[in-house]
Amino acid sequence: MDSLITSAYFDAAKLLETYNEPGISEEVQWRIVYVFGHRHEPESIPLLTEALQNEIWLVHTEAAVGLCRFDPVYVIPEMKKLGNNSEKHIRNNSRWVIKQINH
Repeated sequence: MDSLITSAYFDAAKLLETYNEPGISEEVQWRIVYVFGHRHEPESIPLLTEALQNEIWLVHTEAAVGLCRFDPVYVIPEMKKLGNNSEKHIRNNSRWVIKQINH
C-alpha cells in the first residue's frame, strides 16, 4: 500500500470507500490514513480529520501525525473546530496537532 503514496494512478475515492466499509480491519484503516497523510494533497485533510476522530488509537494517532505534514492554513481551522469536542482523545489530538504545527 505504501506505493500508493507516490503513484500517479491513485484512486482516492476507492480508498475512501474501503476506509468506510463496515467491518474493515483497523490495520487497513491505519494504512489508508498513512497513505493519505503522506500524499501532501489538501484533499486528504477531510479524511485525516475524520480519522482523527476514530476511536482506534492506531488510526487517530496516524491521522494526527499526518495532519502535521500539511499547510497550517488548511489544518489549524479544522483542529480548532475539534478543540471542544466531547471526546477527550479528539480534543487532545486536535490540540497536539496545533501544538506540533506551531512549534
